[in-house]
Amino acid sequence: KQSLKTSFKRKSGFCGINLLPNRRELFSLIDDSTFAPPLPPGHPFINVQIDSYWSSTGTGGLITYQAWSVSMIDGRMADEPESYDRYVWPVRGGHPN
Repeated sequence: KQSLKTSFKRKSGFCGINLLPNRRELFSLIDDSTFAPPLPPGHPFINVQIDSYWSSTGTGGLITYQAWSVSMIDGRMADEPESYDRYVWPVRGGHPN
């Protein structure tokens, strides 16, 4: 089975310097005083889907094909099977090849 990171790269068409954020990076966007989406007022993002977004962070538990997601409904993190359909929020990082 493919890892979430590999699957993201192949299926999304994003490659090079586009990455999935880790759970801390994704969670850093959350403003817990707001709801649906839980983002700070005046945030620069458009078309934020009111659903969950994958992070690149695995759960590290006994179940190897689980990863953390962050809900854009209420800002909660959840550990979920990687087979679930979730959105991705690519971030730029690294150096282009």
